Amino acid sequence: MVNDSITQLLFNALAQRQTVVLPGIGSLRFKRIAAKLEGSTLTPPRNMFRYSSREEGRSLLDMLISAADCSREEGEEAYRRWLRRIKQGHSIVIEGVGRIEEDFFKPSDELEQLLNPVASAPITIKRRRSWLGAWITLAAVAVIGVAGAAWWYVQMQPTSTPAVVAQKVKKTKTEVVKIAEKVDSVVAEQVATEVAPEVAPEVAPEVAPVQKESAPASAPTPAPVSTEVGEMTSGMSYVVMGVFSTEENARKYVTQLAKRAPEIGCRIYRFQGAKFMVSGFESADGAAATTFIREHRTQFPDLWAYKRK
Repeated sequence: MVNDSITQLLFNALAQRQTVVLPGIGSLRFKRIAAKLEGSTLTPPRNMFRYSSREEGRSLLDMLISAADCSREEGEEAYRRWLRRIKQGHSIVIEGVGRIEEDFFKPSDELEQLLNPVASAPITIKRRRSWLGAWITLAAVAVIGVAGAAWWYVQMQPTSTPAVVAQKVKKTKTEVVKIAEKVDSVVAEQVATEVAPEVAPEVAPEVAPVQKESAPASAPTPAPVSTEVGEMTSGMSYVVMGVFSTEENARKYVTQLAKRAPEIGCRIYRFQGAKFMVSGFESADGAAATTFIREHRTQFPDLWAYKRK
């Protein structure tokens, strides 16, 4: 499960088969291996990423800065914090994306499934007097390849749900920009207006004391604690505690958070179609989100904000 803002940017770029530069680490270069027939063994085509120490391709840092519409200094600080989390000795472990070790990149099962939806195990061809069997096998491989490409194409189409953050599927250029809405909390605090990507969040407001008298119309309202799944409201800013691939995981997180920080009321919302977002605070006043995130940064360093269009 991918549940990290910058990691989500990387996953979506790789899912769309882009070559990506990880500043300070190297590059992940997309490569398609063509089908190969050696003797009686036929190896189907395969999509993969290879690690290179050379930095060639689109920079993940530039994606982050563009998505959050922040300064380079702010983007670099968020990226440095992310690097500290993924470096483990001589290895780079990016949860939900893959692992770089000894100059070799091994994708996660989820990414591998997107890249190669059809199994690519070698096929043994039994030779006969005629090449009819070989041609039939080649035709079968071609059909499988077309089916896999069709499956990938369908999976990469945007859902009918008007999600702002793109899924790990193929998107248009405009939608891809929305993928970067899930950025690091430091960057999210600087976004005061709506930004554009299966990925840039908006800032969400601080929980203001409940007053019965002379409460301003834009006063932030704390989100109630609930495990029911709701629908987001246009124009509202939400402080995102986490994004989960299943409703069950989201409910478990809300239950755990109620014990860890009972002062924060949480609610679950549908997010980018198939995912579920846990919001710890919401308000029509976007400026209050920055304050909320700042005051809770020590306890929750990865908070970020999202404003519903």
